[in-house]
Amino acid sequence: MFTEDLPIIQAVLIMGTVISLYRLCTWAMMKFQPFEDLLEGRSMYIVEDGMLVLDKIKKR
Repeated sequence: MFTEDLPIIQAVLIMGTVISLYRLCTWAMMKFQPFEDLLEGRSMYIVEDGMLVLDKIKKR
């Protein structure tokens, strides 16, 4: 896409495809929690009340 001899229509199609896939992924992440967990991972607290919580780390 970044070469000089590429026609503008192909560049527009490539960027349109990338943007469409990005929007599809973000929409699916908002609708389906398992899909978000697959792509982003689950958050985990490792410090609670100023103390390390090593039990939760060992469970995963």
